[in-house]
Amino acid sequence: YVKLYAFSTRGAANKLLWVVKPHNHSIRSLSFTPDGKFLLSVSSDKSIKVMAVEHGGAIVFEIPKAHKAAINTSLISDDGSLLFTGDDDGNLAVWALAQRKCIKRFDEIHHDFITAMTYNAHKKMLVVSCGDGCVSGWNIHKMDVDGISENFDDEVLCLGHLRSRKEVICGTGAGSLHRFKFGVWGEVVADMKSGHGENSIESLVVIDDNHVL
Repeated sequence: YVKLYAFSTRGAANKLLWVVKPHNHSIRSLSFTPDGKFLLSVSSDKSIKVMAVEHGGAIVFEIPKAHKAAINTSLISDDGSLLFTGDDDGNLAVWALAQRKCIKRFDEIHHDFITAMTYNAHKKMLVVSCGDGCVSGWNIHKMDVDGISENFDDEVLCLGHLRSRKEVICGTGAGSLHRFKFGVWGEVVADMKSGHGENSIESLVVIDDNHVL
């Protein structure tokens, strides 16, 4: 199920706006379009569905067999024109949302589930982390791989974009943090301790270039 709430910052009670069940299998990722009018879901049933926020979650359009494997993660570009999806087999797809079609697929680079993605619109660079222990950069202008990191001993589970530093920070299944410069995927800028010991870092939020939650 997908439940949409209206949250109050002034002490009023939060309000449930609508509940829908767009998929029959688990929903792996949800993304709002930049204008907030649509909510996109991807699922282990391999489908993509787009819901209208102001119309009770009504499905505007869907792509039933978007991937051959279960879709694990998704990301919408800042301008809302592109959708990126990654599946359990390590495959990526780039979608033109206005045309509702796939414009490029990237296969056979990663060999495990795609865990997270971030996008640098200025550089037109998609950065992907994977359960195979690698981080990869993809030049979306050229629609080609820009580079791939060495294999870490543990899964890379999450990503964040340090914008003014022009870096990416990623968290691993062993509780460590690695930083990369955009375009320099073969070299780690810094290895950092997270304070989680050897427990996995499942998610991270970049507050600013000096603070990560």
